[in-house]
Amino acid sequence: LDSVINQTYTNLEIILVNDGSTDEHSLNIAKEYTLKDKRITLFDKKNGGLSSARNIGIEYFSGEYKLKNKTQHIKENSLIEFQLDGNNPYNIYKAYKSSQAFNNEKDLTNFTYPSIDYIIFLDSDNYWKLNCIEECVIRMKNVDVLWFDHDCTYEDNIKNKHKKTRMEIFDFKKECIITPKEYANRALSIGSRDISFGWNGMIDFNFLKQIKLKFIN
Repeated sequence: LDSVINQTYTNLEIILVNDGSTDEHSLNIAKEYTLKDKRITLFDKKNGGLSSARNIGIEYFSGEYKLKNKTQHIKENSLIEFQLDGNNPYNIYKAYKSSQAFNNEKDLTNFTYPSIDYIIFLDSDNYWKLNCIEECVIRMKNVDVLWFDHDCTYEDNIKNKHKKTRMEIFDFKKECIITPKEYANRALSIGSRDISFGWNGMIDFNFLKQIKLKFIN
């Protein structure tokens, strides 16, 4: 979370999902971050797995959820609670935002989903370099999907520490723009059937909505 809120690119809308945690700390930690950063919207939901958590972000920014606040008043330095009104496919219990996100009660009453240009996912066991989003955004012109490489950090007793990344497997050694057909041809040439994509890049959000693609369980 620190690597997200401290990005050099600050114009972010951050969706934080508590996917049915059973310990006593995870949700409280998520609330602490939400309280101090007005860019965060926290969803607390029944456990449904990684795909459902990611899909909440897609559906929220697509305007598929209507959030109804439980109070019409803003208490300084507090969390505002919302409930979903209507469609709730992933059993969301509550949503939260910091009171800092609202100037007055009118803002609270008229609260709606924000508009975004790009979307990127981050798993709970990963982190971004602090210039990650900035470096991605400046490369998004005329592309639908930006794909980047990653580094792995291992404990000392882990075997097979030098497993190849997909960039290494596909032999991409410098920045380039390719078509889906070129990607498929390269995959065939190296005998790879893997076209999975999750946390390792940025997606043009309008493109994602047009193709109506979501994550499967």
